[in-house]
Amino acid sequence: MVRDVIVVEPGKDVRMVTVESLEDLQRLVGGYIECVPVSDKFTVWVNEEGMLHGMEPSVIWEGKGQVLVGPVVFDGRATRAGNTSSLKGNALKAATAYIEKNRI
Repeated sequence: MVRDVIVVEPGKDVRMVTVESLEDLQRLVGGYIECVPVSDKFTVWVNEEGMLHGMEPSVIWEGKGQVLVGPVVFDGRATRAGNTSSLKGNALKAATAYIEKNRI
């Protein structure tokens, strides 16, 4: 499914990109993806081995006292089937506010 996501990378500008596949998400995070449950309004993807690879911190995981490292992808809300939709409307507002508050 084609959809828009936000990418937050250490030392780079936040950007919105279009993805079509699992491979696109893996390319953005630099490896296998892992979902991080930071919100019920949007989905967050990170490199599941980012800490092992020594990736730099990029976003604070609010309420957990941990950091998310490497490229962090903010995606639309997940459905019961596990699919995500384009980041827009309230999900986009919530993700943008989260990034502004928690970006390192």
